This record gives sequence, C-alpha cells and structure tokens, in this order.
Amino acid sequence: MLKGTVIFLQVAVGIYLAGDIARQNPKFDAFLSLVENGYHNLNNRIRDAHIQEGMGLLRKLAGVCAVIFFGLLITVPRLRADPERYSSLLIFCLFGAIAVWGGLAWCMQHTKTLGGAGWMIFLTIVSPFAMALLEKQTGVPVLAPFLEPLFYLCAKLGFPIDSLPGTWAMAFILCAFLIFALLVQYILTWIMAIPVMVLSVLAVVGVIHFAKMVNVIAPKKAFSGLMLVLFVLLGLVQYLWL
Repeated sequence: MLKGTVIFLQVAVGIYLAGDIARQNPKFDAFLSLVENGYHNLNNRIRDAHIQEGMGLLRKLAGVCAVIFFGLLITVPRLRADPERYSSLLIFCLFGAIAVWGGLAWCMQHTKTLGGAGWMIFLTIVSPFAMALLEKQTGVPVLAPFLEPLFYLCAKLGFPIDSLPGTWAMAFILCAFLIFALLVQYILTWIMAIPVMVLSVLAVVGVIHFAKMVNVIAPKKAFSGLMLVLFVLLGLVQYLWL
C-alpha cells in the first residue's frame, strides 16, 4: 500500500515538474494554474500567520473532523462487509478529534469555559445544604444514601465511621467531597489538555516553518516549491523504507 502510494505520488510530481510537456492540454493547464494560485495564496497566509491564529484554526478543524468522523461512524460500517475494522478506526479518529478540540478549547478559552460552568459548580457546592434543609423540613433522610458509599470506602481504608453524624455535618462532608471531586476533575483535565496543547503548538509551528521554507525555495510560485520538497521526501522514503 505504501509502495503503491509513493510510486503514484512520484509519477504525479514528475509529470508536474516536467513543465511544458505536462501543460500542453489547455484544460489541464488551466486546472494547474488554479491549483498553483490557490496554494500560493494559502502558503503566504500560513507563512505570515501567528501561532495563536493557527491554534484557533486547528481547533475549528478538529471540531469539523469530529462531526465528519461521527457521521462516517454511523454510515460507513453499515455499508462494509467487515464493520468492526472500520468502526475501530473511526472511533479512534473521532476520539482523537474530540481530544484535540476539547484540549485546545480548555487551554485557549480557559476563563470562558470556567465561566460557562460557573452555575453548575455553584449548584454542585450548594446542593448538599439544600438537601440538608429539605431533610430538616420533611424528616426524610436525603443525605444518608449519598454518603453511605463514601463511609463504606472510608471503612475499607481503615477509617470506620460507626454512626452517621448530624444533618448539617453530613451536608458539610458531602460538600467537601464534591469540592474535592471537582478539583480532581480540574487537575485531570489539565493533565490531558497540556500534551494536546504542546503537540498542537509543535504541529502549527512546523506547518508555519514549512510554509516559510517553501517560500524560500520558490518565492514566486509556492506550489512548485512544494512539489520539489515532496519529490525529495518521496525519494528519501523510497530509499529508507521501501
């Protein structure tokens, strides 16, 4: 598969680099001119882009890819004879796209993300005391079912609790546990988001420097520079791996 792809790309690049021989057909020449102008403009935009702009574009691209992979996950396996193979690949791609989108959104829009979850955090912290008030008013044990698994875990860890504390004490215990859970979730989110952010920055910086390198090689026609770089890379791939 890799050998066939490399050979096909080498032939395509070789035909383009042949110049006038490959452009004798007017329609093919017009198509190539359209591609060259489009890539030249794109390469100039990438070359002059800032890292933050590239990260924003990468985040949007990851979101679009997540939607596309989700649609493919629903449709493609139903049309193939071996759906498990395609399902596994599409699930991997889907979660990868979601991880990139979520990680970049968390790092780049951290304040906005926390602000949007502010009411949820507030309700999570206040809810134990609302439950305690409800228990006091109705006499129905509301907090105990939530704390029994926690007290069971404490007993397993060697900290047995013989009897349930008072209602407001249970509310404070449940509130402290929920705050601890939120802090753990916050830390784990950063642990997952930072590698995604670092890899994304490296990818964006690499693309920007690649565009600058292409511009140095062919400042007047970037697509020709791209084809020349691709020709060299394909030769290296064929020499080292094939």
